Amino acid sequence: MNTGSKSIYIKVLVLCLLFSLTLSSTSCYSKESTVNKQTVSADTPWYDAEVIDFKLETDTNKHLNRLFHSIAGADDKYIAIISDGNYHVKAWTDDIEYKDWLIYVVTMIDRTTKQTVKTIDIVNILGKCAYPTNVNYIDGRTVRFGTMKMKLILKN
Repeated sequence: MNTGSKSIYIKVLVLCLLFSLTLSSTSCYSKESTVNKQTVSADTPWYDAEVIDFKLETDTNKHLNRLFHSIAGADDKYIAIISDGNYHVKAWTDDIEYKDWLIYVVTMIDRTTKQTVKTIDIVNILGKCAYPTNVNYIDGRTVRFGTMKMKLILKN
């Protein structure tokens, strides 16, 4: 490329950049967007939270190593809570199964009464060769863990 074509190329490039900057800055401004503004007051609640106290029954004859709770999902009637943990294993042998040390339980809680409606032990459902990885409560009727789906039978 010679010097004359380089200078033309640079001028065209600068003009394109200026045009794109002008276009992008003017497209963001709208008279209507400033007219209908609503102000959020300082005392407006951003979220509503409440504590739900529930007790997962664990085997008191075994030493509990860890236990965590998280939400699998919720709807207008129920909250599904996952309890994920394990018991301490003194010595690993070939005959130890997941159900001997793993805790993976879904607890369904009624939103109105705050009482446990159903407890689902995922480890016992999956059997001795499966390890649950994730659980979701969907559509108010189904608990899905991994690729399996299970219909819930809940009190109304």
